Amino acid sequence: MTDSRIPRRYTIDRPRSLLENYYGVSPEGSNDDGQRLYVRRRAASRTNPDLVLYDGPSDECPVRAVSHILALSPRFKLGLGDPADANAVVWEDMSRPLGLANNFSWSMMLHVPDDVSGRRHEERRWFVWKRTRHVTADGMAKSALSSRNWKLLDGGQGERGGGGGGPTVLAVFTGVIKRGLCGTLQVNVDYGAEFDTMVFITCLSLYERARRE
Repeated sequence: MTDSRIPRRYTIDRPRSLLENYYGVSPEGSNDDGQRLYVRRRAASRTNPDLVLYDGPSDECPVRAVSHILALSPRFKLGLGDPADANAVVWEDMSRPLGLANNFSWSMMLHVPDDVSGRRHEERRWFVWKRTRHVTADGMAKSALSSRNWKLLDGGQGERGGGGGGPTVLAVFTGVIKRGLCGTLQVNVDYGAEFDTMVFITCLSLYERARRE
C-alpha cells in the first residue's frame, strides 16, 4: 500500500471479538481489502514479536515490519522487513528519553535530497512521538475519554537531541472510543514507503503498550 497524497489518512481498527488478536490499517474511506494491512498481535514472548505488520490483508502476505515490546522497560525493538531473512531486516530502537514520560524517540535511514546538488543520499533522521492534548487529525475532535493521542515531530538530524527539528507535525494519531475502532492516523509528509511503515509500526506499538497497561 503506497500513496503519495498529502496528507494521507488511515483508519486503524480492531476486532469486536476479544478472541481475535489483530489490528487493521486501511486508507480512510477505502472498501478495497487489497489496500488493507493486517497486523497480528501476539502474547508477550522473548522470541516472538508482539506485533507483525503484513504487506496485505492477511498473515499469508509478506512481513513488512515487526515490533518487540520489551517487558518492564520503556523500549521497543523494531524490525523493518522480515526477521526470517537476516539480510532483509533492519533493526531500530524506540525508547523513552530520561525524564520525558510521554515522549518516544526512534530513528531510521532515509534517502533525502542534497541541499546543493539535489541528489539523494542516505541520512539518519530522528523522530519523536509525543502525547498530545491539542493536535488532532484534520476535522477530528479529541475524545475526553481517550488518552491515546500522539503527534510525530522531527527529532533533529544526526545525534539524538540535535538541532534542526521544527514544530511541523509529520503525523498524528487521534484515538476514538468506539467498538471495533482504534482511531485515525494522518501522515502529513511523503518520505517514502519505508518511512510510512515505520510510522505504522511505531504508532501501533505505542497503542498496544497503552492497551496492555
